[in-house]
Amino acid sequence: MVTLWEMRLAVFARKEDLTGDEPRIRGVQSARSATGLGGVMGNKGGLVIAFQYGATSLCFASCHLAAHSHKLAARNAMLQEILRETRKHIGTPELDIASEFEHLFWMGDLNYRIDPKILETAAAASSPTPGTEPASPM
Repeated sequence: MVTLWEMRLAVFARKEDLTGDEPRIRGVQSARSATGLGGVMGNKGGLVIAFQYGATSLCFASCHLAAHSHKLAARNAMLQEILRETRKHIGTPELDIASEFEHLFWMGDLNYRIDPKILETAAAASSPTPGTEPASPM
C-alpha cells in the first residue's frame, strides 16, 4: 500500500503468489507524487504500485487532479508531473509508467469534464451538408 495524505492505493494478492521457491509476484515498487499547493501538499497528486506477475509487468496508478472545467491545463500539468516524479522510483529512469509496463491501470478522481458543445461541433462537422453526397471510399 502507498499513501499520500488521505489518498490510498492498495493492490491485493494471494499469499501463494508472494511466497515459495518461485513467487509469481516479484519486484514490487511504489511511488507517490504530491502535485497540490506549490507541488508540495498532498491534497492532489498520484500514487503508483508496480510489479512483475509471472512474465507480465503490471502497474496501478491512482490520482486526484485539479477540479473545475477551466483547470484543464492544470490537470494535464499534474499528470505530467506524476509521470516525471514516479519514473525516479518505478522501473527504469528512461521510461515513465505510461511506456514501461505491459498493463497500466490508471484510476482516480481525474476531474476531466465532457463538454457537450465540443461533441455537438464534432457531430456537425462530420455530418454531410444537405444536398451533397458523402464521398465514397476507394
